[in-house]
Amino acid sequence: MGIMKKVKSYLTRLKTYWYYSTKMAVLFYRSNPKICLGMLIGVIIVALTPLLWSYLLRLIIDFIIEVSQKKIIFDPNYFGRLLFFFFIIELLGRITWRLIDYFDRIIYLDFGRFLTIKTNEKFASLDFEYWEDPELNNLFNKVRESYTWRPINFAHRQLWLVQGLVSVISNTLVVIGLGPIYFLLIFFSSLPEFLVGVKFSRNVWSIHGAKGPIRRDFWNTSSYLGSHEYLPEIHILGIQKALLQRLDRLYNKFFNYQKIEIKKMSKNRILTAIFSFAVYLLITSLILFKALAGLMTIGTLSFYISRVSALSGSFKDLFHNLSQNFEDLLYVEDLFKVFNLKRKIGKNPKGVKVKAPFTIEFKNVWFKYPNSKKYVLKDFNLTLEPNKKIALIGENGAGKTTLVRLLVRFYDVTRGKIFINGHDLAKINLDHWRANLGALFQDFNRYAYSVQENIRLGNVNQPFEKELFDKVLTKSGAKSFVDKLPKKDKTILSKQFKDGSELSTGEWQKIALSRAFFRNAPLLILDEPTSAIDAKSEYDIFQQIHKFEKGKGVIMISHRFSTVRGADQIYVIDKGKITEKGTHRQLLDKKGHYAELFSLQAKGYEG
Repeated sequence: MGIMKKVKSYLTRLKTYWYYSTKMAVLFYRSNPKICLGMLIGVIIVALTPLLWSYLLRLIIDFIIEVSQKKIIFDPNYFGRLLFFFFIIELLGRITWRLIDYFDRIIYLDFGRFLTIKTNEKFASLDFEYWEDPELNNLFNKVRESYTWRPINFAHRQLWLVQGLVSVISNTLVVIGLGPIYFLLIFFSSLPEFLVGVKFSRNVWSIHGAKGPIRRDFWNTSSYLGSHEYLPEIHILGIQKALLQRLDRLYNKFFNYQKIEIKKMSKNRILTAIFSFAVYLLITSLILFKALAGLMTIGTLSFYISRVSALSGSFKDLFHNLSQNFEDLLYVEDLFKVFNLKRKIGKNPKGVKVKAPFTIEFKNVWFKYPNSKKYVLKDFNLTLEPNKKIALIGENGAGKTTLVRLLVRFYDVTRGKIFINGHDLAKINLDHWRANLGALFQDFNRYAYSVQENIRLGNVNQPFEKELFDKVLTKSGAKSFVDKLPKKDKTILSKQFKDGSELSTGEWQKIALSRAFFRNAPLLILDEPTSAIDAKSEYDIFQQIHKFEKGKGVIMISHRFSTVRGADQIYVIDKGKITEKGTHRQLLDKKGHYAELFSLQAKGYEG
């Protein structure tokens, strides 16, 4: 029963292998069809040329011996043809290997590019809730660590499996001429090493899955030691040694399990090598005895011994590549698991296209984050009038940022609906809706590109407008320091590049603001847009916003009351509910929560 289970398990794995092999072959072919076909033809040729070469050598040896023993008359035409084809096959093999080397290098680069683009395209398209699932994060980390080499090696090795299979089939047809028992002996002597390799690959993959948190901790710690953002604190605290010790401990903790498996595999492979050699010795001895008995010619003896050795080597290479691919298959499966993840928030390309100005209504909205039982918003209602400067105020965790995430559809509401100009947000064309939004989030991105490239990312679908570019630099307050950079707006914002410059956190925030402004969208969303900027610069920026954003809607989230006091309407949010609303003056006159928070912040400035 145990043996039958193992057989069934291996058959299942073979079925899985075939399924993913075909899927990967399609991707491999799509990356460069012509080179892929050229490579395939090349490996088939190099699989067949040794057999043809050996067969012609057999004929040449037997012809020479028979002529020397005067059994036949020397025929120069026949001998010339033999030599011609013998050297042509040799030349064909040598040229083909050079072409394969060329194809090999090109396809490796092209498939690497293709897979990198496809994988990152998929990562970039995933819904936010996928990234909050711990199990999926383990999957994503495994794919990130391996997609640049394991799937590429898997697909690349497929071609050599074709070569190995053609070689096995062609040599089997020759060896079976000696008797089926010879083929069976060679096959079963090669099989154990394949089974050892498959078992090793499964065990190693299981370690990678089970020890995911250790591996992630290792890579995180490694990134801290190699990142200039972390180094100042690391040096001040003097924790380099502690982090290196942690790195070493994690490395040993993870890879010691692999060392144990490698040791087991090496012992088993020594035993399989001895067994395989014993079978080879037996077969070669039987062939030699046949020659001694006069049952075959010297040329035939040479031919069969070379083919037995070639078949044994072909099985070894075939099974080795298969076992390697079975190891990589487990990572290829992970890659396709990511590729097969479906979007939960559809782009709805045929959906409604709303036009500015926008009236936004949150109606009876309930929302909780995935894998959470706590509702951030409960029966939430809010209507935002078009082209108004709206401010959302509240303590951390009140639900302000959640509102914005729902509005831009990073998440869908759990219950209730959001309406844009009377249309259900879920039924609106998502790309079109987002094209109408400009946004700056708390955790804004810092691209190691030039100033101009950083800001142009705000609207890559429109031709570059120099006038708008200069305008947003002024509006964000970035122009004053950009003009002082070595190459002004052409300066790359990273010391990793020649003539590059590093910016302060406040300066980076101004660049991010410029990017949001450059979007030139009818609705601008600013989540803590000036948290790292000094009070005077903040005042100037918001004067600019009120000046240049006339006729546009602005939604601001901020803890600074100096930021929001000029808003047309301020909403105070507490525990997912609107508790107060009004202008700055109206809210102060109410002497409620807003007035209390304003007073506390004012005292802080006085102190």
